[in-house]
Parts: sequence; C-alpha cells; structure tokens
Amino acid sequence: MTLPQDAASAGRLLHELVASQAAATPDAVAVEAGDDRATYAELNARADQLAWVLRERGVGPESVVGVCLRRGIELIVSYLAVLKAGGAYLALDPTDPGERLAYTIENAGAGVVLSEPAVSSDWPQDAAARVLDVCEAEKEAATTVRQGPPPAELTGEACAYIIYTSGSTGRPKGVLVPHQGIVNLSRWNVRTHGITGEDRYALLARVAFDAICWDTWGALAGGATLVAAPETVKQDPDATLAWLGEQGITVAFLPPLLAERLYDSPYAQQVKLRVLLTGSDRLAQHPPAGVSFTVYNHYGPTEYSVIGAAGPVPAGAEGAPVLGTPIDGTQVYVLDDKGEQVPAGETGEIHLSGIGLARGYLNRTALTAEKFLPDPFSSVPGSRMYATGDLGHWNPDGTLSFEGRADRQVKIRGYRVECGEVETRLLAHPFIRETAVVAGQDSSGAARLVAYIVSAPGHEPTEGELREHLGAALPDWMIPSVYHPLTSLPKNANGKVDHAKLPDPHTERPDTGTEFVGPRNAREETIARIWAEVLNLDTVGVYDNFFDLGGHSLLATEIVEQIATELDVDLDVRAIFDYPTIAELSTSLT
Repeated sequence: MTLPQDAASAGRLLHELVASQAAATPDAVAVEAGDDRATYAELNARADQLAWVLRERGVGPESVVGVCLRRGIELIVSYLAVLKAGGAYLALDPTDPGERLAYTIENAGAGVVLSEPAVSSDWPQDAAARVLDVCEAEKEAATTVRQGPPPAELTGEACAYIIYTSGSTGRPKGVLVPHQGIVNLSRWNVRTHGITGEDRYALLARVAFDAICWDTWGALAGGATLVAAPETVKQDPDATLAWLGEQGITVAFLPPLLAERLYDSPYAQQVKLRVLLTGSDRLAQHPPAGVSFTVYNHYGPTEYSVIGAAGPVPAGAEGAPVLGTPIDGTQVYVLDDKGEQVPAGETGEIHLSGIGLARGYLNRTALTAEKFLPDPFSSVPGSRMYATGDLGHWNPDGTLSFEGRADRQVKIRGYRVECGEVETRLLAHPFIRETAVVAGQDSSGAARLVAYIVSAPGHEPTEGELREHLGAALPDWMIPSVYHPLTSLPKNANGKVDHAKLPDPHTERPDTGTEFVGPRNAREETIARIWAEVLNLDTVGVYDNFFDLGGHSLLATEIVEQIATELDVDLDVRAIFDYPTIAELSTSLT
C-alpha cells in the first residue's frame, strides 16, 4: 500500500533544503538555544566555512565524521558542515559512557570528531585524539572566508548520517541512512504537518536518537525556528511540558508516555501547540475530546529513515490508536512466514520498502543481507525491503496496527534495546555465570528491564556493582531496573533459556551495597511507604539511592506528586535528583 511519492527528485541533498531556505528567508531565526540565536543566513554561512575546515582535514564523499555535542546551534552547524563537505555525520551522545563512544567512533571509522573538551575529557586516548574542537574550528574558518561550500559530487543515495542502535550480538550496529530518505521524510513532514516560518519547533530528542533527524531537518526545510531544549528540562517530565508552554512551541515530538501525560495535565491548556507528534513506542490512548492540538502517531525503525507510516489520532475515540498509513514513497507489507502478504485482520511481520530504506548496516554484510531482503512485490529492479521484526495487521480501513515483536527486542523509554547486548555485558563480569534479560513493567506502566542472574558460588555481586559494571559501557536506559538472583536458568529441550518459565521478579529490597536503615520518624515513614509502593518493593531504606532502586524520571514525578499531596508541601521532581535518598529528601523538606 503506497501513497504518491513526493514530486521532488530523489537526488536532492539534505543540506540543499537548508540552503534554499536560507536564500528565501535569510533573516528568519533558524535555531534558538537559550539566549543564542542563528538566522538561516548565519547558519548556512557558518556551516559553509566549517565545511572547508573539514575538507582540509580530508573529509569528502563517504567520509564519516563524528558529531558529539549537546543540543544547540553548534550541533546543527556541525551536522550541516559535515554534509556540505560531502561526508556523513556519526550521531554521538555526550552522555553515553566513554567506552561506548570510543567503540562507536572506531567501528565507524570516524577520523574526525567534532566536539568540545568538556565533552571528550574522559574519553579513551585514541578517541580523544580524533576530536576537533568545534569552537576552535569555527575560529579557524573565520580567518579565511570563502564563498559557498566546498564542491562535492553527491547523489541522493550518498550516506547522510549514521546512527548506532542496540545489537543482539552484544555490540551496537551502525545504520547508514541516505540523503534521499531524509529529504523525502522532511518534505513529507513539512507538507503533512503544515510546517512554516510561523512555527516554533521543539528540539527535545536525544542527539543519538533518530527522532532528532526528523525534527531538525523537517523544521529547517519548512523555515521554522528550531528551539533547543536545555538538558535540565529533559530530566523532568513536567518541566518539559512547562517548557513547551513557556517557549511558545507549536510543533513538538514527545514519546508516548509523555504525550499521554500531557493529555490530562494542566499544561494541556497552557501550551500553544498546534501539532503534537508521537511515536517510537506503543501509544495507548487517544487524546480527550476538546484538546487544542492535533495528535499524530508515527511508526518506523532507524533502518527506514525514521518514519514509514503515520496518521492522526482522533480526539475522544476509543480503543488503541493505529499506526496510520504509509508515508510518501513508502511501501508497507505485512507478510506471513512464507513471505506472502496476509489479508486484512491477519497477523504478520511488517516489512518496509521505498525511498526511505537505509543502505544497510555499516561493516555488517551478513546482517544486512539477513534483514534487507529482495522486494518481490516491486517492479523496480534491485528493490529491497526491510524486515522490521514488528508484528502487525491491516485494518479494513487501510490503516496499520501494531501487535508486538517477533523477537526479544524491546523499547525502553522509546529507545530500542536488544536484550542480548545487555546480557553480553553482564556476562563480561567475572562473577556472572548465566543471565537472562527480559522486559517487564513498572508501576507507571512503563517498560523496564529485568535481569535474572546466576552468580559464581560464593561470589554474588551487589546490584550497585552490577550497575557500575553496566554503566561503564551502556547508556542508562539499557541498565536493568531489577536484578533477580537464581541458582540456574530454566531451559527448554534444546538447552536454550525458557523465558516463559522465568519467575516473577522479586519485590525485596535490592542489594545495592548500602546498609539498611529503616525510617526514623513519621515523615520518613510516609516517604518510604510512597517509594516502596511506586517502586514495587517491600521495604526501602532511608539511605537507599532512588536510582539504584530502579527509579527514573517518570517514577520520580509520580513520587513527588504523592509526597506533595500527603505531606502538603511544595515539591518538584528536581528534588529527587538533588536529594536521591529518603534521608536527604526528608531533611530538605524541613
């Protein structure tokens, strides 16, 4: 099933969309970060000059350049400069562990990494040696002003960016996304959601998550102002919603749990949103009747230029929201285990084909061949389709619905996690003999990771030790919230772990390495009870760290709301980050 492809030629390059907008509206604000602003003309000119510096360092077609910066003007300038130099940018998150960043940089073959000393100071030596300080590079560029960007002969099939996703074999894998896919997505985004120069478009996504590509290039292609959210806002769900209102944001992408929180919050009446975009995980609710903005659900993997299907979510409707219909230039197939299309209502695996298809996995020829299959339904010679591993079905009205996964991949806070990668890291601990990592749910209904652990006899690491071991190589959302010790893992007749027979995770207080001290007064008793209820634990010690107990920002919000109500105090979620133990939090309330 296909919508008509966009009229633009497939060869149009991503940075050319921005250059065209700079020519049309040079004085309009392109990017805003706090008090800093850059017009379209300034953004384009800065990127041109930085591209020459990169070219002088050997960057050209098929070169990979790492970009590891926080959300802000320098991030967008760097992305554009890499593209203008002819290269592909490698999206890196400054908050990821140095070991993981170093592996990604080496694996991708990035000879240059645009960053800043404050970000790269603790990286391994080889990775740090590749850093080009973006501020110093821009100063260097200013000493020799050239007209326009360096020449680069590129086609729409050239790689625009590389994003690494969790890998089932224990190491993350890089996805090569071409210009033509993101150009198609950006133009579809502009037309479908009506992006114009009147819009203030939120830049909230993690910088190594593909949603940031969707937001960045869609906003700039439509002439909107891209407004970068500060890091502090992202730690607090309610602060995020308040920021949307304070900044007059009109278009924003929020993950489903946060979008659904907005539905019923006071902020729903304060925001100036006209379009709320959501996706990356299962959306459970329709917005209530009377909301002032339109909600659109979106579906797609990193391997298909972010989005493959989308549709409006009607306010006040019942039932689970659907994924929508294929976007421009996209074919969606629901196939059975024989590779044949199934009729409406029957379950099959979702496959995507079309202009948005990634080139494949970097340096992973066998995996690319396994997942990017010949498209037998296309009349175009050499067409391929991506087997997503997602299960779904067509509805009678032609919309697509999601039913779950065909494998062990899960979504944690909207991020894709292969349980095998977490298991591999756990097995690297000298005292872990066996492990199984699965997805469960916390009290808020959000997905969480549960690790079942078989330790060497007489050597049982504490949860705190395991978290520290994992945190050296994995981002926070890939670190399990619960660790359940077992003497052995249940196995099936083939000797593989029988996940269906794993016991329910325990509710006992975890061994974090902190001595248990119970509540010592009425206030601590109230806070401890609330923590235990929300974290689904039998007991909580007053010196236990909230985050070591499996807490995260959404649970922190729930806890703060209950404490504020029961103790009649003014409290915001920032308090949990500042005072992460019951003892500290209780004292702060005096």
